[in-house]
Amino acid sequence: MERISVVITTHNRYSDLISCLNSVVSSSYRPLEVIIVDDCSIDETRHLDETSLNAILQGDLTSVKIIVIHNKENWKMIHSRNIGAKTASANYIVFIDDDNIVDVNMIKELYLCAVNNPRYGVIGPKSYYHATDNIIWWYVQKINLFTGRTTYVYNGNKDKGERLYDVISETDGVPNLFMIPKRVFEKCGYFDESLIQTFTEPDFSFNARRYGFSSVVCPSAITYHNCGGPSNGPDRVMGNIQAKAYCLIRNRFVIVKRYAAPYKRPIFIFMFSWVWLMLYITSAVKIKRYDRIKYYLLGYVDGLYYFVKDKFRKVHFK
Repeated sequence: MERISVVITTHNRYSDLISCLNSVVSSSYRPLEVIIVDDCSIDETRHLDETSLNAILQGDLTSVKIIVIHNKENWKMIHSRNIGAKTASANYIVFIDDDNIVDVNMIKELYLCAVNNPRYGVIGPKSYYHATDNIIWWYVQKINLFTGRTTYVYNGNKDKGERLYDVISETDGVPNLFMIPKRVFEKCGYFDESLIQTFTEPDFSFNARRYGFSSVVCPSAITYHNCGGPSNGPDRVMGNIQAKAYCLIRNRFVIVKRYAAPYKRPIFIFMFSWVWLMLYITSAVKIKRYDRIKYYLLGYVDGLYYFVKDKFRKVHFK
């Protein structure tokens, strides 16, 4: 079997990172190159290196090469993913957010799906909540380029015998965890760091589609997202940090401008863009998170700016 590179980006989540790493090194697939990109953490993560991890991890480290990279600044996850992608030596790269516990056969299943289907540019697993491992967190994502609305195709409990997830399904993006063959980066370029976060994966998938690559979910590959249960979802979805609140609004403009047909763009601008702003502000008021409103408004203004100028204004976040 050929070596697979696994890129895990992390920031101040030492416990999650170690749990994720233990699940990765317990994988049935070998050989592995595991690249940890620490985005300037201030917790115990900043002290990790290859030697300490070899002592800490509990799985079989036979045929596992570990590389630890510590960013000198907090450059955000997308920049860290690009660092990992450019460091990776393998032909197939698996990107894993640190709050995942992966199934023992997940990497193998993603690899088999990729090598058997050369036109697959992004391959993701079926994702369950870790806290309630019989409930699907994510399966297929679809983005309406008229309205900017994102919908997720999933239907609940895996014990009820649903058949929806038994076939490989196309998606407009894969969040959280996915495999990308290195040749896709060579043709399409890397992740757009200007997006900061949110809609970054769909942006890559839409761009890859222009080069003839599709994005899919492989139902035989499984991960467990350690993000709490379904009741914890709404706050995360509304943007629980400054950058996410900002990008939830701004990057909708970016996706529509880049990938929608010309006749769809004015429909989004005049009929739907302002609706998103109102929905997010209303939700922030309901949960008394008034601090987010500033970033929603800023995201709206900068989204309009990108739509008109086709370029970003420079924005910094803590």
